[in-house]
Amino acid sequence: MPEASVVATAPDQGRSTSREEVPRAFGKPGRPADDVVLRRREIFEAVAPLLPDGGARRLTMAGAARAAGLSVGGLYHRFDGKRALLLYGLAPENLGRACADFQATWGHVEPVELVSRALDGFSDAVDRWVRPSVDAAGQLGIDVLHGALADAMTTELVGMVRSVRRMAPGMTDERADALERSLRRVCTAHVLDPTARDGELREQLRLTVVGAVSG
Repeated sequence: MPEASVVATAPDQGRSTSREEVPRAFGKPGRPADDVVLRRREIFEAVAPLLPDGGARRLTMAGAARAAGLSVGGLYHRFDGKRALLLYGLAPENLGRACADFQATWGHVEPVELVSRALDGFSDAVDRWVRPSVDAAGQLGIDVLHGALADAMTTELVGMVRSVRRMAPGMTDERADALERSLRRVCTAHVLDPTARDGELREQLRLTVVGAVSG
């Protein structure tokens, strides 16, 4: 099918979604001063590199404040405690905002490009936000697999499948549901695999989408 052959192409070499290239500076130009969601996201991203290898257990709010360039009081103004901070990657307000911003930016493009951009955005969100929070939850003994993680996946997957159906309008509800389940399995395995590398998820998702569209 033509759509599958286009989706199968590699992402543009000039476009990267690696977290290293995402600006870390706070107070980005043009952003409203009261944009609470993006401010919280910036703080979480500043703290996320400290979380692996037991870092989430050792982290204090004072240490998190230093990493984010805040006073402890300023950090508590945004998060009511360590748990809320470390699980922000799974927070509905964070992922819901990401989906809304994606639609505002890319919702108008033709369907094949939309799916390619959705693959970029989805995999980047998982690696940048979801995986660090799931790792932190595991270190702290917080069960997120049957609650927060499932909800986070649903938030992201609904938009992903909607984008694919725009590219493949003949896809039945049954096939769309099967695609969502397959994507969920791929994402969950990636999140829970300590050997997984950032960027690997996109190719796994792409192959899953190609199989669903071509089937």
